Amino acid sequence: MKHSTKLLLTVAMITGLGAMSAVMPAAAKMDGDRSEHRIERLTNRLDLTDQQSAQIKQLMTQHREANPRLSKTEIKDQMKAQRQQAREQLQAILGASEFDSAAVKQLLAQASEQRQAHIVGQIEIKHGIYQLLNAEQQAKYLKMIGKQMKKMQHHGKRQGKHHGGYDAEH
Repeated sequence: MKHSTKLLLTVAMITGLGAMSAVMPAAAKMDGDRSEHRIERLTNRLDLTDQQSAQIKQLMTQHREANPRLSKTEIKDQMKAQRQQAREQLQAILGASEFDSAAVKQLLAQASEQRQAHIVGQIEIKHGIYQLLNAEQQAKYLKMIGKQMKKMQHHGKRQGKHHGGYDAEH
């Protein structure tokens, strides 16, 4: 496979994943209110006080209100429209008489912005939780987050190879 074809396939995958990451938090909320489970798990692992648990619940509620949920139909329609838009942009790049690196960079930037917005929201919640903890709990929490990050990195490596991503052939 030519390098340019691999690059364009990678761009298509990234834009698709970027579009999905923008709506996935809302999709995750669809299968019930998972914040109760998260609070319970944090309470058990970090020995939270009742006051800390209540503050974390309030923090998560505020975040949820600031980031309203979408219905399953809205999520599906939004993802479909984003995939179609990315597909059309990629076809325009491929169909152009000359390669337009600026258009590819713009496509990548759009996906990156969506992904960054999602990550900022996640880190904002983690920061708020961390600020509510005492020193011993903070150390445990950082260790928990480190384990989560290792799992995500491992899953990402497996996923890239499993799905035939660009890195899988190198």
